[in-house]
Amino acid sequence: MLHFHENIDRAVTIEMRPRGVPRGVNLQAYHYVRATGPPLSHQIAHALLAQPGSHIGFLTGMVFPPHLPHGEIDGPIGSAVLGHSLSQLGHPVSILVEEPVLPVMEALVQVLGADRLRLINASAVDDGDWDAVADDLGVVIAIEKLGVNRKGQRHLITGTPFDPGYPYADHLVNRLNDQRKLTIGFGDGGNEVGFGAIFDFARAIVPHGRECGCPCEDGIITSTATRYLFPAASSNLGAYGVAAALALQTGRFELLPDPENEMPLLEAALEAGAIDGGTGRRIAAEDGIPGETAVGVLRVLNTIVRMGHQDFERAF
Repeated sequence: MLHFHENIDRAVTIEMRPRGVPRGVNLQAYHYVRATGPPLSHQIAHALLAQPGSHIGFLTGMVFPPHLPHGEIDGPIGSAVLGHSLSQLGHPVSILVEEPVLPVMEALVQVLGADRLRLINASAVDDGDWDAVADDLGVVIAIEKLGVNRKGQRHLITGTPFDPGYPYADHLVNRLNDQRKLTIGFGDGGNEVGFGAIFDFARAIVPHGRECGCPCEDGIITSTATRYLFPAASSNLGAYGVAAALALQTGRFELLPDPENEMPLLEAALEAGAIDGGTGRRIAAEDGIPGETAVGVLRVLNTIVRMGHQDFERAF
């Protein structure tokens, strides 16, 4: 079924970026990560299915007041959708977000009816307790979670620095890496947790990769690596691709992201205060990709998976 996974990857890596954000980066990063291996959706879904019943923690959301007081749309929706699929496979799932992002996650969980997802206010966890949190997790998945560079600074894609805030995301991922547990990162700009896995390559191809223009003088690329990295058209789309791959590998169509949920999820995120990060506007889009286009991609993913399990007998 590798060719079906190939088509999943193609669907979620089609570049559809607006002006003002880097173009031509994601597909280069995707091919560099994959090299000569199988499709990334296959690799990641296979790795997750090899961890039955493990406690999975999601890291997502960024807060950049006053522009993104409750975070951006890309990341939280993908975390809720993929988390819901994994919970249906029997995984305990926790989603860790900073306090201003909690209303967004609560709204998304309500739309999905995903009452088994546990939301954790990362802002309320004491610094000394993060090792215990990490030790309780078997897998960490970071979706559009900005990571620190070698100087400990986080940046927007434009090179703008902002308060590193709570360093729990990088700490959790690094601790699980040290424990040889499964870590997965989804991103689309190079400044997200996971891109440390291709640090030098990303610095070479991403605008502001080497020179951010801020006092740290170390570029925007995060030094935090994950075992698996999925560069996609948007982080949400990458997460949808892995959910589709889980459905393809198990034959369980209920794991597929539902295209009919996409616009309600976008509207719920906007109502809760999230903003489209690609345009900086309160519009139903994912990194500038119109919501209706995302619905179309989800329909393509559903068709790919269902056709992968459907046989026809031609009448001629």
